[in-house]
Amino acid sequence: MSQQIYKALPIWQEIPEKFKVKIVNLLDFESRFRLRQCSVSDKELVDKCPIIIKSILVVNARDDEISVVIRVKHPRAYYFHALPKTTSMSCVYKFTRIPNVKVLKLGIEYKILPLFLEKLSKDNKTKMNIEMVHFQGGDHAVDRSVVEFLGHLGTNCKKFVFDGICDSEMMEKLGKMAQWKNATGICFPHWNILKLTHFLHCNSLRLAMKEFDPKDAKMLIETFIHKKVFKYDSTFFQIYVETSMNVEEVLMENDDDLKPKLTNAKKGVILILLFN
Repeated sequence: MSQQIYKALPIWQEIPEKFKVKIVNLLDFESRFRLRQCSVSDKELVDKCPIIIKSILVVNARDDEISVVIRVKHPRAYYFHALPKTTSMSCVYKFTRIPNVKVLKLGIEYKILPLFLEKLSKDNKTKMNIEMVHFQGGDHAVDRSVVEFLGHLGTNCKKFVFDGICDSEMMEKLGKMAQWKNATGICFPHWNILKLTHFLHCNSLRLAMKEFDPKDAKMLIETFIHKKVFKYDSTFFQIYVETSMNVEEVLMENDDDLKPKLTNAKKGVILILLFN
C-alpha cells in the first residue's frame, strides 16, 4: 500500500518579500499589529506598508478613564477602547509613531494634552504624520500645551480647529510657529477677539469674532481675491460676527474696484460674512 505524500505548505519566513507585502496589505488593522510583534523582520515589513487612519478621537470619559476611538480608512475598520489614564496615551503614541501611518484627523481634549506631551517629550526627533488637529473643549482656553504640541507635528499638518478662548499672548506664540505659518486652514468656532493679520496666509478660514471692523473685512476680501493658490471649494473665509455690522461700509470706498472682482472671482472662492 503506497503512502500518501503531503505537499509541504509554504513557510512564512521563506515567502519572498514582494509577496509578503501583498499579503500584509490585505490584512486588517489588528492583524497587522499582531504580525508586527512577531519578530524584527515582521515589524520592518509591516512598517513598509501604508496605513491610513481616518480619525483618532481622544476624550476624557471619566476621572480615571480615557476613551480612544480609531477609524481606519484603509484597511477599513472601527475600534473603540476605554483605557485607564496610565496606559491610554501609550496606545495613542504608538499609533502616531509607526512609520507609514498617516492620521487624517486627530481630535484631542485640552485636558488630555499634558498626558500626551509626557510621551511625546521622550521622542523629539520624529514628527507625527497628522493632517488635521482639532483641540476640543469649549470651556478650556488655548494654553502652552497647545504650543508645545504643535512643535511635535510635521509640516504636512495643514488644518487646525481650536475650541475655546485664545488670548493675545497665546496668539502671538502660535503665530511665530512654523506649523502655524504652513497651515492652509484654521478655525476658531467660539467667540474670540483676534487680530486678522495672523490668518491672512490661510486658504480656508472660519472665525467667530466678537469685534470685526469694516476695514478688516475689506482687507480680508482683498486678500482672498488675490490668493495665488486656488482650490475648488477650499479657498474661502467664513466669519461669524457677534455685533451687527453694515455690509455697505465694507465696500463703500472701493465699490467700483471690489464689487466687479467679487462677482467675477476665480472659481472656488467663497466669501461669507455671517451676523449673529
